Amino acid sequence: MGEELVKDKLAIVLSGGGLRSAAHIGVLKVLEEYGIKPDSLVGTSGGAVVAAFYASGLTPLEIEKLYLSIIGRENQYIDFAVGQLWQALLKLDISKVKGLIKGEKLRRFIAKHLRYLQNFTDYNQLSPEQQEQVTELYLTAVDINDGTEIVFCPPQGVRAADYGPGFTEFRLCSKAAIADAVRCSIGIPGTFIPYCLDGNHYVDGGLRDNLPVAVAVKLAKAKKVLGVDLGYAGLRKEDLVKNGIIDILSQTVDIMAMDQLAADLYDQEISQAALVILNPLIYDVSLVDTYLIPTMIHRGELLAETYCQLKGLQKGRENATINRTLLFTDADEEPVLFPMKGTPEYQVFRKQLSDQIKHPIEPDSLFTRLGQFLRRTRNKVFLTVGLVVLVSGLILVWGDPAVVQFLGLSGILLGLVIIYGSSK
Repeated sequence: MGEELVKDKLAIVLSGGGLRSAAHIGVLKVLEEYGIKPDSLVGTSGGAVVAAFYASGLTPLEIEKLYLSIIGRENQYIDFAVGQLWQALLKLDISKVKGLIKGEKLRRFIAKHLRYLQNFTDYNQLSPEQQEQVTELYLTAVDINDGTEIVFCPPQGVRAADYGPGFTEFRLCSKAAIADAVRCSIGIPGTFIPYCLDGNHYVDGGLRDNLPVAVAVKLAKAKKVLGVDLGYAGLRKEDLVKNGIIDILSQTVDIMAMDQLAADLYDQEISQAALVILNPLIYDVSLVDTYLIPTMIHRGELLAETYCQLKGLQKGRENATINRTLLFTDADEEPVLFPMKGTPEYQVFRKQLSDQIKHPIEPDSLFTRLGQFLRRTRNKVFLTVGLVVLVSGLILVWGDPAVVQFLGLSGILLGLVIIYGSSK
């Protein structure tokens, strides 16, 4: 495996989960209160966004502000692939559509807010003071052409890897911009256009491994691994099918990810590390519910605080060393999954979540709440109307006589204009 696991090296692994990844922020906030800062960060999909910000030197509070700034302004970060839709319509060729969202606005947003790191090669150019503020970063994506899992990492990660006959799980890349790597990692197929980098096309890292603990152990060489899993936890989600394709796709990926995680836990090399996996049981939130970002952050805080108190951690940076040890109590023999279904701690945590859902954080006033609601729904309404008009036009354009075809063509053009307007 190359170098042996580093005895005290701590890696935090942040799973995918769309905007549910805001829960990762809450976990990081609590860990910092206990003086715990990871030596390495591994992220995929939504977790890649939080990991990149944190690794570049932003504090959890600063990342929280960035996430909160999105609420009500979602349209500023969504760029629909209208050009591809036009080509598909004009040529009557559905293969022209590679995805609904280009993702360039999100990539630029991420690049703008990274602090000390813009590229993975920047690790070798930081001052000693800056090196204390950043964290070793590993981000995963999937090459859509051959299904290979790629790991974007610092140059030292590539040098540490064993490229012998047994090392076939990952392809490594250190010559990339961090924002590009994040864009690769978040590319949900069918939603985002696959991102092209050095001639390869990449999609969401969660397709291969939604909680890449193998990267933390086999590449980062961490002996202690704390995973935050936002995936399926065995809870029933009511009216799932009625909620539409996004929720169906999300639940499908989450269920598949459970099998991947189970396989990882039986891996011989991974079993050598102390492994703790926390799951905030977020089963009732869509991947795109931006207005629930504050709730997700609080759920992450609640999860981490509950676990830290259970293990007897004491707040304060002066307790960092003992807290890193207590965090992994009972994890040397077998992985610790928290909360484990059927345990008293599970029931307590479920009750705390229920109490939170019954008493959400209220806006400052009724007018503020109304304004937030209108901002959230305005563009969704425009998008829905645009799609209805577009589909109606497509039906009419094949009709007869010519006047009906003309109405159909007009409907197609009007629908595209409305859809484009909803992205502004």
